[in-house]
Amino acid sequence: MSDTDNPYYQAYLREKKARREVEQLLEDSSRQLYEKNQLLEQQLTQITQQQQFLLQQEKLSTLGTLAAGLAHEINNPLAFMLSNVQTLTHYCQRLLANQQANAELEYITSDLPELLQEIEQGGLRIRDIVKSLLFFSKTGSCEIQHVELHQACELAAIMLNAELGAVGLSIDVNPAHKIMFTPHEFSAVLVNLLMNANQACQKVQHRPTQITLRSSLSDGKVLLTLADNGCGMDHATQQQIFNPFFSTQDVGKGTGMGLPMVLQLLNKHQSQIQVESSLGQGTVINLTLPAA
Repeated sequence: MSDTDNPYYQAYLREKKARREVEQLLEDSSRQLYEKNQLLEQQLTQITQQQQFLLQQEKLSTLGTLAAGLAHEINNPLAFMLSNVQTLTHYCQRLLANQQANAELEYITSDLPELLQEIEQGGLRIRDIVKSLLFFSKTGSCEIQHVELHQACELAAIMLNAELGAVGLSIDVNPAHKIMFTPHEFSAVLVNLLMNANQACQKVQHRPTQITLRSSLSDGKVLLTLADNGCGMDHATQQQIFNPFFSTQDVGKGTGMGLPMVLQLLNKHQSQIQVESSLGQGTVINLTLPAA
């Protein structure tokens, strides 16, 4: 009996053919899987880059909103610093010319400490404003590190000082509380939440409004509470606040990316946010943050 008529040989050939087909299928599948993984990695890189771009765009939008107020905040101390320097220059010229009487010399001597103190205070104020801007707008992949919660709140308040107007801001944050966060990203979280609270308070005209920041410890975590007695939100609005591009502001006044960015940054740092709001009464936001 020839090999072609041998059923065992025929079975062997069929098995060999089937094995080759399976091997080829496995090779094709592996190649396709590799290509898909490569594509997935590229898409993930693009998404990460787009998220960073959106984060930076939101920061620029926030800085644009605060720009006029910050310029005013810097201009005020700068104006009296320059005025005092001019006065000091005039005093020096008169002293050098030896034209002053004893009474005038006494007046100049008594006025000098106050002039110098005002110059120092103005310089410190400008330094704090610049420090808060750098803390907020810094870019790059900074490492997660210890962040002093009270200092971060103070710097955020400096940035918003001109925007608050008649809205009160109380910071009752324990100086001993520290968290693990990327500093400039936590600043972005704070500034956006405070801006939203301020906008809610600005909509209330018939009563005084107040924003309060306070901290506490809970189960090894730092709890930061931001409360305001502004206009509040209804249930339908609360369900959408973290949706990208959703905004309660007029067209052209809000990007709708502030709270989605806040949520993204909190998730990145294993933190949580809880929002409770009542229409016409105000909003309470609780942030659960990793303690340092």
